[in-house]
Amino acid sequence: MTRTIPMPSKGDLPDGPRRDFVTELRRYYRAAGRPALRKVSRAIEGRADLREITASVETVRRMVTGIVLPADQDRVYAVFRVLCEMADIDPDAPRWGDSDVPSYTNWQHLQRLWDTALEGEEGTGHTGALASSPNAQADPAALLPPPAEKASPSPSRPPDRAATAADAPAARDVDEPLRKVLDQTGNRQRPEPDPPDRISLGMRKRRWPSASLLGSIDEATRDRLLDRGTVREYPADRHLITQGDSSASVIVLLDGVVKEVGISSAGTEALLAIRVAGDLVGEFAALDNLPEPYTVTACSPIIGCLISQPDFLAVLSEDKALAQAVNRSVIAKVRAGSKRRMETAFDAPTRFARIIRELAVTYGERSGSKITIGWPVTQSELASLASVAEPTAQKALRRLRDIGVISTGYRSLTILDFQELDRIAGA
Repeated sequence: MTRTIPMPSKGDLPDGPRRDFVTELRRYYRAAGRPALRKVSRAIEGRADLREITASVETVRRMVTGIVLPADQDRVYAVFRVLCEMADIDPDAPRWGDSDVPSYTNWQHLQRLWDTALEGEEGTGHTGALASSPNAQADPAALLPPPAEKASPSPSRPPDRAATAADAPAARDVDEPLRKVLDQTGNRQRPEPDPPDRISLGMRKRRWPSASLLGSIDEATRDRLLDRGTVREYPADRHLITQGDSSASVIVLLDGVVKEVGISSAGTEALLAIRVAGDLVGEFAALDNLPEPYTVTACSPIIGCLISQPDFLAVLSEDKALAQAVNRSVIAKVRAGSKRRMETAFDAPTRFARIIRELAVTYGERSGSKITIGWPVTQSELASLASVAEPTAQKALRRLRDIGVISTGYRSLTILDFQELDRIAGA
């Protein structure tokens, strides 16, 4: 059964330009029969005229819920175009409003709302120039006041909107194998993040995990910390931080899951920890001014707040409560590492079961009696967390699956019988 994505409440997405844009986009989502977001993402991948545009399941979810206002017009158009196709709606047909006279085409109206939201959040009120979709028959210049600057249409996609100061340069490609990155002797700087998107009020006010940094501080302290940084979006598998990096910026995770991986001098990789929304990464290097001790890689699309070392240290010196919370967070990470080392006293199958249990309790999503770890973690990574050989991990995983304790799927692991897992783990 397809999971329906509800319209966010006004508490999560208040009235305003962003809500207007999301409401209009969801008009096409509903008309298309509320399709599975994976189906929308795959439809974009399968269209020849949209082949240069990517929109992951997570990206589509953020758009239809208003978590993030896309800064990329092409991505907005791709999702809109596919929803129109599914709903059998002509994107270039007139969009009828309250009057009997159509003012814009469907695409022009959605683009106008998107542009207003994008510019309006900076308080300018500027709506920007509208552009027709690739096959539009109507002339937007005949419908609108003359824009300040007008882009030329491309043969396969809508033209970009007029550039603004908020537009960021394209990120360079840093998706290299981890070991290759560490073997390089030259550039070890942190990769350029993707262009920024706007953080919603709903995200700022969301309920953060109590064990995370953001969950341990009050709203005013959270705002002071986040106001020091810039919101960035990173795709899955991107290295947010690279072991040996000396840039010393920190990233507050706002959405998504990352893993911390260390590489020994012998080239052996070890999964050290998992971090989720609300957690802070990169603080060790920012605090002690030494190179990054591990690589942080996105397990899923990530929204993060990137804060430079000077700004991070400045806000810590200005806010005693925040400084104490960061200290507690660092100590908790050190304690967790010490506890994991002490668990080597257990036999290998028990250690493996304890790691599965820890991940499920800390990061799993509960649905009835089941708990799902819905982000990719490999058998070798589970083995390194449990300090067991990979063949031992494979055997333990197979046994847990055979007795009905867990099930495994594509990029996910589900605990079916938590009580039995508890017993095996000796918890």
